[in-house]
Amino acid sequence: MRRVLVTGANGMLGSAACRVFDAAGWHVTALHRDERALAPCQTELVLDVFDSEQVSTSVASAPFDLVIHCAGLANVDACEREPNLAQSINVIGTENLARNTDKRALFVYVSTDQVYGHATDRSEDNESLEPINVYGRTKLKGEQVVRSLRERWIVVRTNVFGSNVKPGRQGSAEWMYRTLLAGERLPLFGDYRFSPIVSFDLAELILQLSGASQSRLVNIGSPIPCSKFEFGHQIADQFGLDATLIDRSSIHDHPFFAPRIADLALDVSRAAALSLDLPDYRASIRTWDTWLGRRDRLDDR
Repeated sequence: MRRVLVTGANGMLGSAACRVFDAAGWHVTALHRDERALAPCQTELVLDVFDSEQVSTSVASAPFDLVIHCAGLANVDACEREPNLAQSINVIGTENLARNTDKRALFVYVSTDQVYGHATDRSEDNESLEPINVYGRTKLKGEQVVRSLRERWIVVRTNVFGSNVKPGRQGSAEWMYRTLLAGERLPLFGDYRFSPIVSFDLAELILQLSGASQSRLVNIGSPIPCSKFEFGHQIADQFGLDATLIDRSSIHDHPFFAPRIADLALDVSRAAALSLDLPDYRASIRTWDTWLGRRDRLDDR
């Protein structure tokens, strides 16, 4: 049986990866910081990735075929407010895992579209990147750490949405859904473009890449970019909610703490060349609906 270590296993992407790899028959080791794993797994590890002693003690001798590093501080404003914490989790934590996990394993590092900053060339060939916020800078440093320490690696730059398994947490797509469900008005940026992909689709694509023999950097996201406004309309359409409640707003009028880029649409041509079947954002929203299922529908929580 093939073995995978999933870090951040109680996060949005990590929990989806646990589900997808468990369903595919892998032995899943879930690494998290909580009392228990909230997604299917056969083994679990409870530790902080930035604690080098904990990491080396827990994973150094464990055999894995694949490591999927999803753990990180992904809140852009939180990273800006606490840059030292962002450095500890996104850079030092990544280094601890890259140094101590099974060197024979393929190491998949989940990065972000925020590394591109103001760059108009948002392809993997652009090596002159200057992220404009702490989140983007620490994730880019994490990429560099993985590429320097591992022989077999895949760096995935992406923008993920989906469901949070931890009570009290809410992502942007969940916020849109619940706001519309409550019959409240929903302001969404009409001038912010991105290439979102649902966590379950991304996990499936990582599964496809798990047999790769060649290290690579790859953008994975919707081949059709969309605005937040268009994304919200698609959620309304998929779940039968009232799209007239959605108001068009501007990212330039929102008082974010951390600087933001208005256009983060990814160049995903390399992924297409690798024969990865990338879903567009509309298909990803349909996948989200399918994975939720009646038992896990947001309005039942």
